Amino acid sequence: MNPFWIEGTGAAWATARGRVPAATVKAAADAVVSQARADIGVIVTKVMIGEIPVASIEPLMQQAIKRGLLANTALAHGGYDKITPQILDRLEKQAREEFDFLHNRIQKIQSNVRSMGKMQMRDPNDLISYSNKFRSVYENERLQSQKAIGHTMAKRVMANVQHCKSCEEVADRGWIPIDEMPEIGSDDCGNNCHCVIITRTGEE
Repeated sequence: MNPFWIEGTGAAWATARGRVPAATVKAAADAVVSQARADIGVIVTKVMIGEIPVASIEPLMQQAIKRGLLANTALAHGGYDKITPQILDRLEKQAREEFDFLHNRIQKIQSNVRSMGKMQMRDPNDLISYSNKFRSVYENERLQSQKAIGHTMAKRVMANVQHCKSCEEVADRGWIPIDEMPEIGSDDCGNNCHCVIITRTGEE
């Protein structure tokens, strides 16, 4: 296994066997988002009450990001045992990009604390919003898994929430070639996107 994923993730590399209803898997993916939000919320709270310094939260946040990426990728592909080295390499690239954004964000928070004596109002929300990323990870990895089994068409389905214009435009296109489907999170709403992607073979 890629050593990048071993330290600090707490991941149990178990095998998922049998068919699980799609709604059940989706609910589990949403639960990962909720758990990540709670975990990061604890980290942020400890900073705000002075239990840990801002400088200490970067490795804690990195661990939370790695856990969320792994968990929802496993759900998308049907189990941890289905995560191939190629998938792990793709995830590592994504994680390192997130770490760069995180590092810059934490530096800004540290600057705020030095100049103002405390975190600014938006700082906690910016950190907690990282949990939204795992929703798009699940949808985009599931899209990759469906490509692997021969699905060639995809359709954006919007949830019962307010949507950005670009999501509406993609959904209005209906069924399109799977390679033309924009990733969840790439539209105007970014990681706040609640859309899902369904797929099928061209013959269906």
